Amino acid sequence: MDGGGAPRTEPGAWGRGLGGLLALAGAALALAFAAPGGAVAQDLEAALGEAEAERAAAKVEVSEEKSRVRAAKARSAAADRRAEPVDAAAREARAESRRLKEELADRETAATAEIADAEATRAKQAEDHDSEVALGVGLALAALVVGGIALGWGWFRASAPVAWLSEQRTGQVVGLCVGGGFVVLVVGGVLSGAGVAGAIGSLLVFLGIALPVAFLLAWRSAAIQRGRAKPLLGRERLPSGVSRGVAGAAAVLLIVGLATALSGGPEPADVSASLRGEAAGEFDAATTAKLTAAEAEAERAVAAAAAPAERSYAAQTALRRERRRLTKAKRKLVRAEGSVDSYSRKITVAARRAGEEQEEEERRRIEEEEATEEEDSGGGGECDPNYSGCLDPNASDYDCAGGSGDGPMYTGPVQVIGSDHYGLDSDGDGYACE
Repeated sequence: MDGGGAPRTEPGAWGRGLGGLLALAGAALALAFAAPGGAVAQDLEAALGEAEAERAAAKVEVSEEKSRVRAAKARSAAADRRAEPVDAAAREARAESRRLKEELADRETAATAEIADAEATRAKQAEDHDSEVALGVGLALAALVVGGIALGWGWFRASAPVAWLSEQRTGQVVGLCVGGGFVVLVVGGVLSGAGVAGAIGSLLVFLGIALPVAFLLAWRSAAIQRGRAKPLLGRERLPSGVSRGVAGAAAVLLIVGLATALSGGPEPADVSASLRGEAAGEFDAATTAKLTAAEAEAERAVAAAAAPAERSYAAQTALRRERRRLTKAKRKLVRAEGSVDSYSRKITVAARRAGEEQEEEERRRIEEEEATEEEDSGGGGECDPNYSGCLDPNASDYDCAGGSGDGPMYTGPVQVIGSDHYGLDSDGDGYACE
C-alpha cells in the first residue's frame, strides 16, 4: 500500500545527535563506576605488596633466628659437656665431705650417748649404794635397840610403859601394839631411801616390827607375874638363854648393818679420754686430717667448676633469649601472613566486583551500539514515531512482509502507537502485520 508520510530534510542528523548523547552518558557512567574501583584496587595492591614484603622479611627473620637458636643450642650443649665433668667432680667431693662430716657427727652422737649411759649407770649405782648405806645404818641402830632390850630385859619389863600396858585390857594392849607398830612401819617406809632420812626410815621399819613384839612379851610377863595370866610353857620367866640369844642375833645384825654402811661406793664411770674427746667433737689426727683433706678437695672442685658452670649458665641464658626472639619473629610472620591473606581476599572481592562492573559496562556498551546501529540502519538514526520498532519515516510505503503488498519497504509485526498512515493495521486493534 502507499504511505502518506511527508518527506523530511537531513533525516540522519537527529539520530546521530541522540547516539552521541547516549555514548557520552555511557562513558560518564563507566567512569563513575570504574574510577573508584580502580583506586581501591590500586590501594589494595599496594597494601598487599607491603604485606608480602613484611612476610618475606619475617620469613628471613625467622630463618635467621632459627639459625641463631641452633647455634646457641650448640654452644649451650658444648658448655654443658665441658661443665659436666668438673661439676660431677665437685658434687662427688662435696658428697664425700658431707659423708665424713655425717660420720663424725654420728660418732660424736654415739660417744655422747655412751658417756651419758655410763654416767646414768654410775648415778644409779651411787643411788643404790646410798640406799644400802641408809639401810645398813638403820639396821645397825635397830639391832642396838633390840640388843639393849634383850640384855636389859628385866629393866625393860619393869619400865613405865610396860606397867601402864599391864593396867589395860588385853584387847587394848594388842591393838595399841599392833596399830602402833603398823604406823611406825608406814612412816619408816615413807622415809626409806638414801641419806639420813633413809637411815631413819630403815630404823623405824625394823623397830615397827621388833618393838610391838618386845612390848607384848613384856606385858605378858608382867601379867603372869601379877597373876593376871597363866604362864606360857609352865614358866613365869623366859629362860636367860633366850635373852642372850636375842642379844647375839642383834649383835650379828649390828655387824651386818655396819658392814653394809661402811662398804665402798661404786667405781667411777669407765669413760676413756678418746671417747670424751669424740663426744666433744675432738677426733684423732688421722680422722681430722682426712676430713680436712676432703673439705679442701671439695673447695678446690667447686672453684674449678665455677667458671664452666658460669659459662654454661650464660649459654643457657643466651639460648632462652634466642628462643624468645624466634617466638617473636614467628608471631610477626603469622601476622604478616594474616595480612597477606586478608588483602588477597579483599583484592579477590574487588576484582570480582570490577569484573561484574566491567561486564555490566560491556553490556551497556553493546546495547548502546545496537541502538546506534538500529538508528543508523533506520536512516541516520530517525524512526517513524507512529510505529514501534524503527520504521524509516522517509519510505514512500510499507507493506507487511510475506503479504501481497508491493513495497517498496516491508516490516514484520509492529505496534501502531500513532497514526497508521501506512495502512498496516487492517483490523484496527493497534497491532499490525500479525
